[in-house]
Amino acid sequence: MAFVGLSVGHLCQELSKIHVSACGQRKKSIVYAKKKKNTWETPVTEYIPTEMDFMGWTPPPLDEDEFTPIVKTAAEAADERKGRNIVALRVAKLTCVTTFFLYISGGSAPQLRAITNLVEERLKEVHGMTTRYGIPGNPASGWLLLDYGDLMVHVFSEEQRKFYDPESIWQHGEQVDLSDVVSPEGLRKPDEVMEYGLDTTDEDDDW
Repeated sequence: MAFVGLSVGHLCQELSKIHVSACGQRKKSIVYAKKKKNTWETPVTEYIPTEMDFMGWTPPPLDEDEFTPIVKTAAEAADERKGRNIVALRVAKLTCVTTFFLYISGGSAPQLRAITNLVEERLKEVHGMTTRYGIPGNPASGWLLLDYGDLMVHVFSEEQRKFYDPESIWQHGEQVDLSDVVSPEGLRKPDEVMEYGLDTTDEDDDW
């Protein structure tokens, strides 16, 4: 059940029609996993049944979800710009804020910009979609966001991706198989994270 094109407010209205409280008054608990050699802690969602579970609601199979092709279009575009560690998660039963997260890593500020630009261009061209709030963030920060409502695309530097560790936060989401649209290189996790921050120069970048 993907609510394509609906705002969060309209989404909540639709959920309320099936007696699910507006905007996901969903029960969750947070456990904190101490990271080795770091003083910060990463919140990790511990799955607890929601109102939808008690009502017997389950989303359709991933290959039947109407938003899965959109997720794959975005992932394919990111792969064309040599994005790495491309991961898509469906979190429809964990939050009402969105249905899918797409995570992408890049190695330099120009690459992050190039990935974001092509994803935005391709989703508009193929699916007629535009972001709801522009593109928050900037390449030099190491984190850019494309918010399409049912899909949120996060483009990270490898350093920021490791620091925020979003896959751990949404570890109970369903992983989308992207092997039919993303190259093995695009699916590969980085061997190591850059130690000296994000490269913000355009030198030697061909995007």
